Amino acid sequence: MKIFKYPVEITDELTIEMPKNADIMHFGIHNHVAALWACVDPENPMVERKFKVVGTGHEMPTNDNLNYIGTITNHELQYVWHLFEVI
Repeated sequence: MKIFKYPVEITDELTIEMPKNADIMHFGIHNHVAALWACVDPENPMVERKFKVVGTGHEMPTNDNLNYIGTITNHELQYVWHLFEVI
């Protein structure tokens, strides 16, 4: 098992490819870039996982089953984003 970092584009919907059964540990900012960290088995086959980013004050998607991952803030721009995985 290893811990990998995956960049997260701040957009409404995104897909991240990672090894099957990756365990997401944290959503944060590193060197001014949004990212998530996951514990993975690099030998597992790669799968696509779908995510949604929702800004504070924005409408929550109502047609998806979502699992909350975490929240980040950009103090310079005073924005707050919340990451959800579509399950």
